[in-house]
Amino acid sequence: MISKGITGVIPPADLAQMTALTTLNLSGNQLSGPIPTEIGECTALTTLNLSGNQLSGPIPTEIGECTAINFINLDNNQLSGPIPTEIGQCTAITILYLNDNPLTGPIPTEIGQCTAINYLYLSGNQLNGPIPTEIGQCTAITTLYLYDNQLSGPIPAEIGQCTAITRLHLENNQLTGAGPGVCTIMAGIISGVIAPNPAWTDPAQCPVCLNVLTVPNGVVCSGANSVAPTAAPQTAAPTAVSSSAVTIGASVATAALVFASLVALS
Repeated sequence: MISKGITGVIPPADLAQMTALTTLNLSGNQLSGPIPTEIGECTALTTLNLSGNQLSGPIPTEIGECTAINFINLDNNQLSGPIPTEIGQCTAITILYLNDNPLTGPIPTEIGQCTAINYLYLSGNQLNGPIPTEIGQCTAITTLYLYDNQLSGPIPAEIGQCTAITRLHLENNQLTGAGPGVCTIMAGIISGVIAPNPAWTDPAQCPVCLNVLTVPNGVVCSGANSVAPTAAPQTAAPTAVSSSAVTIGASVATAALVFASLVALS
């Protein structure tokens, strides 16, 4: 089901009768009001795309009853409140787009139950608290976008278990450092930006990932094949060389040349 130019609300009564519905695509309309709790009646649903509307209110907890769902796109709306913990019941999900909403609260630890997820977009919200260590259970994840939130604390070492990841963007949060797990996945990163995070306190030198460099407000940690980061790394100032060192160097070079000439004549 897909339409364009639709206004008004999603009718709850009609939705409740669509128990055999597998795909609901109402993206790019002008729908307003809440996502009806009756979405939980659509237990056969595998694809839900309500992106690009003016939907408001919370994401209904009943979405956890759609256990067959593998694609959810609710981005670019006005959804508020927390990400429901019931999202962890959607264990078949591979793509979850909740970005660009004013969602608040923490990333639920139950996200770790979504072990089949490949794409997790939570950027452009007002999420706070730490990145849950349970993210390490999402071993199939290839893209993790958490930038432009208010996340705090260190990047958990458990993220190193996400060895399939190729895109990692955590910039514009309040992250304070990184566990060694970040380094273990950097070789496969083709697009990775961590800076700026103004609260970052970790040292710039990283023993494993040689691409960790200081920048004015944080750290950029990008793989060897990464795209250009949002903030350019600082270039180390050249080491000053004293005039005496130059003189000594010139003397050594002259002595070596004289010695070579004597050898040639002998």
